[in-house]
Amino acid sequence: MDHVERISLAKSVSDKFFENHGKDVILSGIYGSTARGEDVEWSDLDMLFIVNNDNKIEEKSFLYKGTVVGLRILKMEDLETVLTTPTVDWPFWMGTLQILKIIRGDREMVKGLIKKGLSVPSENFRALLEKILPSLVFESYGRILSCKARSDASILNVSIIEMILEMNKALCLLNRRWVTHDYHSGIVDTLEF
Repeated sequence: MDHVERISLAKSVSDKFFENHGKDVILSGIYGSTARGEDVEWSDLDMLFIVNNDNKIEEKSFLYKGTVVGLRILKMEDLETVLTTPTVDWPFWMGTLQILKIIRGDREMVKGLIKKGLSVPSENFRALLEKILPSLVFESYGRILSCKARSDASILNVSIIEMILEMNKALCLLNRRWVTHDYHSGIVDTLEF
């Protein structure tokens, strides 16, 4: 499936979703490689639906012509909480909102959500980091040192990657910034702050 077909599929899925759940849906959009225009034949299709707080719509994934389609369902209240109460998920959702390509809904609402996320005082991020750094970065670093002490390199590569990804989250929170890419490109983005 190419980019044009993936966008067409996203619009069809969004139309069907609104048809089935219209009164409960606030916004639909795509994120990830498809939103950035970097998708290739094997890319998945990441879709986000922001919904009213009192619904029971569940997330789902399915396969369509060899393409994995993931439907993330997020209640508005939960999204606002994630954006205004920093957790390790804050950078993910801020980055997702920044690159979100709206299929149906109001782009200005998304800009308002990003503004809400940016309004959180830096002290809140520092308090979170004080609480989570021991388990976030130091544990994986300790695993690397344990590999060295045991002369066992069997999990060293995985431990190094885990530590780098955890450092990515910690740097995003420390700098109140986020990345708009996954994997290697996301790490490069982080190093640019």
